[in-house]
Amino acid sequence: MIDLVKPVLGFNELFSIGFNYVKEKYKFYERGHLEHSISMGPQTVETPFISLIEKRKLEASMILCIETPCYISGFGGFNIKDMILVTEDGCEVLTPLTPHYK
Repeated sequence: MIDLVKPVLGFNELFSIGFNYVKEKYKFYERGHLEHSISMGPQTVETPFISLIEKRKLEASMILCIETPCYISGFGGFNIKDMILVTEDGCEVLTPLTPHYK
């Protein structure tokens, strides 16, 4: 999913890529958004959220948290997160110690 991040890719397109990948592996997966922008204020996240209803496009200089949270009722859950900077021709991973799952 990270490999596909680049300017002009729609937030909704990125959501579909990530959501469909997880849904293929775990058929009960449901999620309204997968990623979010990073806040400069007291809150930890801000819009735009990468979701099916978000029509905006990625732009160079945006910083995003790419995550695919998974919560299993009665069991627990986990989040795998990577911070990325959208560049002119792709993206740069800002969390190099996080393992990357493709």
